Amino acid sequence: MNQKRPWAFRLSFANILLLAVAIVINIFGNWISGIFMLPFRLDMIGTIFAAGLLGPFAGGIVGGLSGCISAVVFSTSIAYAVAGILVGIVVGIIYPGDTLDLFQILCTSAIAAIIAVLASTPINLISCDGYTRNLWGDALVDMMLQSGNSMIFSSVLGEALVDIPDKVISVFFAAGTAKVWCRFYPAAKKGGAL
Repeated sequence: MNQKRPWAFRLSFANILLLAVAIVINIFGNWISGIFMLPFRLDMIGTIFAAGLLGPFAGGIVGGLSGCISAVVFSTSIAYAVAGILVGIVVGIIYPGDTLDLFQILCTSAIAAIIAVLASTPINLISCDGYTRNLWGDALVDMMLQSGNSMIFSSVLGEALVDIPDKVISVFFAAGTAKVWCRFYPAAKKGGAL
């Protein structure tokens, strides 16, 4: 594993502040997405931001805590925290969050979307009868079911419709947020050495 991407990070004021800001970004993004009925969730920007700067453990913490808080605030299944944890860990391993390299952002987005779809679809099937809890994703699920497709296939496509653009937008926003953060805390560029 790359030595600049440690699993552990130092518990400094700046790092704890980063984790708290990341959780607030996730909750706020989820709220904005729900209010405006967007075709994406925006609930992992903070997870990707923390994972990119502090590594996989921090990304998992932010993803898990954000999922738990969202379960209470937005009345969703707490099981979705698993998707946040997995995305946080994977992004923390593969993405140095202070880069704006388009290829790296798109590759990270694709991998994060695949992880999110694989983690969320079974939860959707169990807790939401296969629906995504997103107006756009649910419309695609209904359309696919009316065309005679299976619930599993329809649920995967509905979740992919939401997660693919969501992760692209989220990684771009997280990268921009990391750039701004690194102006205030230059040590953050060193991959969690704050």
